[in-house]
Amino acid sequence: MKKFLIIGFIILGLISLQSFKPHQHDNFINKAIASNRFEIAISEQAMNKSQNKGVQDFSKMLVDDHHKLQSQLDAYATANNLTVENDMSREQQQLLTETANLNGAAYDERFKSEIIASHENIITLFESAIKSNMAKDDTKNTWLNQTISSLKNHLELAKSLNVTDKVDTPISDTISNKHVDDMPKKMKLK
Repeated sequence: MKKFLIIGFIILGLISLQSFKPHQHDNFINKAIASNRFEIAISEQAMNKSQNKGVQDFSKMLVDDHHKLQSQLDAYATANNLTVENDMSREQQQLLTETANLNGAAYDERFKSEIIASHENIITLFESAIKSNMAKDDTKNTWLNQTISSLKNHLELAKSLNVTDKVDTPISDTISNKHVDDMPKKMKLK
């Protein structure tokens, strides 16, 4: 009888461990997608609201890069049969509403602050995925590292963004050639 209980607990433990991995991936992918969608939305908003050339150029670059990342995240979720939530968090939606009510330098400063915070959060999320060994092969780890590199490039550009002048140095003068396009197109967990 004691052997059966021990074997039963071992089997339940193995089942629990196996069920943790999909949840871990669902959690990662949903947070990554929500953060990415927020960065697209706030950048599209900045393209329309800001009068600052640097903010406009930077926002355009973010929209382009994050749409590419969104396609890769969607493909990752589909390839791994992950459940994806299509909405940003309430907090992100509230931030978009708050920034929409700002104008001029106040808007640009808030945009810069929010895009920095968002990039710091999504970088932490991707670094956690690597540390947790979520991606079991080199291709996925390479993709995660390349994505982190691109996101860190965005973060540095955001930190250096001059939001005090209406006419700013175009961000294209400082953009690195490391973009999201270099990442593998399909990733499937084994």
